[in-house]
Amino acid sequence: MNNEDIIKNEEEEQENKKRPILLLLLYIFSLIMFILSGTFTLSTILKTRDINIRNVKMGQVKMELINNKETNIKLIDTYPMNESEAATLKPFEFKVTNEGTLPVIYRLVLQDVKDKEVLDELGGTKLDKSKVNYSLIDSETEKVVSTGLISNLKNGILLTEKILPRYSKSFEFRLWINENAGDESQNKYYVGEIVLEIDEILE
Repeated sequence: MNNEDIIKNEEEEQENKKRPILLLLLYIFSLIMFILSGTFTLSTILKTRDINIRNVKMGQVKMELINNKETNIKLIDTYPMNESEAATLKPFEFKVTNEGTLPVIYRLVLQDVKDKEVLDELGGTKLDKSKVNYSLIDSETEKVVSTGLISNLKNGILLTEKILPRYSKSFEFRLWINENAGDESQNKYYVGEIVLEIDEILE
């Protein structure tokens, strides 16, 4: 074997030794790229999901007034009446809409209005809650959702239910003095407002 053959064999041996190292480096590089790609994709999915949920939490479920100029519901200049007569009163109308992308459990809560300016304008004496009746009606089905004395409401909650995405529901709400309240309840007032609260966002 001459010198040229020896040199050629040595070069081939060197190349054979380098080949596994190059393949290993190529495999490691491919693995790193795969991991980085997967991490980016997962991060993008989680970020998008977080944005969707945050948008719902930030007020995608809203309440709109129908034929009402203010949120205050005033019971003034009236007298004791039964439920049949109360049904003829002009209702406080409003609509709840879920503009988000997920179902939501919401609450409708009746709260006392404590704005001093509003109360001073009314003057007189405030009605005892045990003398005030209410009714909440589903406008579409005309079914009574909730009714009774406002003093019996637990934490003022009128309704708790689920509303689907892109769905609206309309309600009618009435207040009146209970028929057993007596004449001493005349010329007194009650002022409340219905507040929409988000209880839970569903997956």
